[in-house]
Formats: sequence, structure tokens, C-alpha cells
Amino acid sequence: MKTYLQAAVLFITAASLILDLRGQPGGSPPQDVEPEPVVVTVSAQRLPLSKVSASVSVISRDDIERSHAETIVELFQHTPFVYLSQIGGRGGLSTVSIRGGDANFTLVMIDGIPLNDPNNILGGAFDLVALSLDRVDRIEIVRGPMSVQHGSEAISGIINIITRKGEGTPEIAFEILGGSFDTWQLAASSHGRFKTWHYSLDVSHLQVGEQVEKEDLERTSFSIGTGVSLGGESAVDFH
Repeated sequence: MKTYLQAAVLFITAASLILDLRGQPGGSPPQDVEPEPVVVTVSAQRLPLSKVSASVSVISRDDIERSHAETIVELFQHTPFVYLSQIGGRGGLSTVSIRGGDANFTLVMIDGIPLNDPNNILGGAFDLVALSLDRVDRIEIVRGPMSVQHGSEAISGIINIITRKGEGTPEIAFEILGGSFDTWQLAASSHGRFKTWHYSLDVSHLQVGEQVEKEDLERTSFSIGTGVSLGGESAVDFH
């Protein structure tokens, strides 16, 4: 009986040492933890998503690429908590609303700059057809009233589209896509940083043949962003 007890004590001690070693330097490496998204739409400062009191969803660049969406309209067709309204076929007036509000009560921004058009036929909504996914880094969707900070256009919520900034060694990329209904997309992009100056340039052409009579789509988009870092988190950017 004594022999069995000694063996049990040795086994428990050995197991404890193994568990301790895994938590020490030189033990098994910890699993990679995905960094928490940072939100800039809710307040004037960058906050981790878990520290934000509002209901916020973040669509990352990886999410956009995995969706295989060709346009931001197609991306929102499969985005939870967002209702997309589209008149006619592809290329028709496309607006979004949040939590049952009208489209003119959902504020759409690019890098914090409001895009809603008060002369729109819906009285302040924004037509998403004009936007391209080429330079989008992530999209922050705030569900709920934000009119205290952003005015009456944000009664239902905010969609803030954050664009990419050039990082690393300057590089050039080309892309050609094709599909059914005579669909073709040609794209070229260049991004990079040189000392304190960064730039991002994207050009694309999308063509979709007629799925129904006189409902074809042809769109060319060009976007450029550049800026200079002033040190720390301060920078001057131009779009």
C-alpha cells in the first residue's frame, strides 16, 4: 500500500512540474491571441472594442477579402444588423439603414468625414454605389443613436469606412478577375511609406453584362490617399 501511495505522490509532483514549466520561459509557447479591434468612431480617441459602451461591429480587411465582394453594396448584403435597400439592378440607388430607421438617419462617413447628401431624393441618405472597396481597411458599424456627437443624421447609427494607409516598402500589385454574365474586374494598386511620408493609390474598372435587359454596369474608380506623420499618433492626411 505504501508503494502505491509513493508512486501516486511522484506522479502528481511530476505532472505539477510539467504544468509549471509550460508557463515559464522555455516551456511550450503560448497560443497566438488575435489582437482586439480598436474603434475610433464612438469617441474622439482610439478605444479597444471591449471598452466601448455602444453596440459596435467591425468588418476587418480580412473579412472583406474572405467575402469575395466586388462592391461595398455586395458586402452589406451579407452584413448582420445592416438593412440594404437597392432600387433596380446593380448600379441602382443603394442605401443602408440600421435598427429600422430611415436611410437618412444612418450617417455614412469615410475616415470620420460625413458623406450624407441633404439633396438626395431620400432627404439625406448616401448612395453606396459610388464607393469602392479598393482602399478600405476596415468598417466600423455603430448601432444606436449617436446624434449628440454627430447630429440628427446619426439617430439610427453610423457606418464609418476607414481607409488604408501605405506601410512598408513601396510595392505595386495588379489583379484581373472574371466571371459569369460577362463580369470583368481589372485593378492596380500601389502602397508604401518613405520615411515620414506614406501613400496609397488604387485604380479599378468593373464591368458586368446584362442580367436583364438594359441592366448592365460599368464603373471605373480612382482613389488616392497620402500624408505625413508628425510624430506619435499625429499626422496630416489628404484624400
